[in-house]
Amino acid sequence: MSARRLRRFAQERGLLFEREVAARRSPAVFRQYDRQTLVGWFGVPGPTGFEVGQSVRARAITDETAYTSRITWAAFALRPGDGARVALRIIAGVLPSGWNVEIDDDELVLWTLRRRTRLTSTRLWTWLEKAHGVLEPLLARPARVSAPAVRERRGIRLAIEA
Repeated sequence: MSARRLRRFAQERGLLFEREVAARRSPAVFRQYDRQTLVGWFGVPGPTGFEVGQSVRARAITDETAYTSRITWAAFALRPGDGARVALRIIAGVLPSGWNVEIDDDELVLWTLRRRTRLTSTRLWTWLEKAHGVLEPLLARPARVSAPAVRERRGIRLAIEA
């Protein structure tokens, strides 16, 4: 899918959109891969906003071969405390088949390796709205953790909020 189509999709829905090196935007749990190409990143505005992204990742197996896969993920910032265990129980009730869940520090990360998942899929966004709704009491204001100089240069606000 072209960046122009993804940008238009984001603009129509009031989302933030970026297309850059995936390691800067993806949850920490996915940053260990050798090479990543970001398909797109969406920031959902609001005081408990969340992030949705997709990247093609490559992991070197030997010098001549590599394994590639497409990963689609959503990351929700959790409030500090025991919210992680509660969030895992809550999300288990609405998690579709083929999706996985991990807690990474204060982030609840939902992800899938399904190749046919499109970032503009109505089914994906309907499900993410449902997940956000059930998790909302446990969510915190998300913050990006890139270096201040990089954030300033790129014009990224610390919180994903309108």
